[in-house]
Amino acid sequence: MKCNQFEEGEIPYGALEKFGLSHEMIEDLPMHVLEDIWNGRQSPVLPIHVTDDEGELIKSRTRFSLVRMEDGKVDVMFYPVLKYALLEQFDDNQQQLLKDGKAVVADVTSPQGTIIKAFVQIDPETNQVMNVPTPVIGRNLQVLSEELGLGSAEIKTMQNGQPLTFVIDDEPVTVGIDLNSNTGIRFAQGDEQQWKERGKREWDKFTFGCYGCWGPKAITTTWWKTSTPKNSGMSRRRAPSAMLRSVNNLTKKKRTCEKALIIQKTSL
Repeated sequence: MKCNQFEEGEIPYGALEKFGLSHEMIEDLPMHVLEDIWNGRQSPVLPIHVTDDEGELIKSRTRFSLVRMEDGKVDVMFYPVLKYALLEQFDDNQQQLLKDGKAVVADVTSPQGTIIKAFVQIDPETNQVMNVPTPVIGRNLQVLSEELGLGSAEIKTMQNGQPLTFVIDDEPVTVGIDLNSNTGIRFAQGDEQQWKERGKREWDKFTFGCYGCWGPKAITTTWWKTSTPKNSGMSRRRAPSAMLRSVNNLTKKKRTCEKALIIQKTSL
């Protein structure tokens, strides 16, 4: 059984209330979002507001996560939206790759104050710099290579921050390192450009509706291809049934890989 790091009753609603996130608003988040929060992962980007010492109302957007303090109590850590990412510690090449939305391997300072190797990436919704130690993602890459029969050159490509596109059941599928994903590795149907576009998490722009429900703002999900590669012998617009079949085939493959990745991650 999957064990959550935090219990629902431990959520510090009082602290969240100070920033305009009421108990009701938190409980109305989708269940899978709540489960992420209980497991110590960051929330979607949510609107907050707080009154400063001069009585002025300040509005912003932020993610938050739960943290357990040394005394065992649970507090909240915010990850506000920044105007730009702080990249001074990285070299010029790394900075360019990060600005392009790719993950890179770099030296970072761990919470214990030691220097470690980690995969680093910019959260596109907040401009915060995320990092995950290389052994964690490296183990998941090994599982991925075993599941899909990938070679060392292909894995090296992904380690260098480049998504990898291959074919499953005559359909292009792209996989790459994305620290926003639960496993650090994300699949998407289509080429590299489509992989990047779908990397924009659908739950990242929430607004609290007048009926007490959260919902994404201006979110559209397109499962429809309007063109295919040249000389493919396929029509340039595909029937919905054919598209659904290819999505289902991809989903089966994807779930198999993701299940293996999650099993490996939880066993670490």
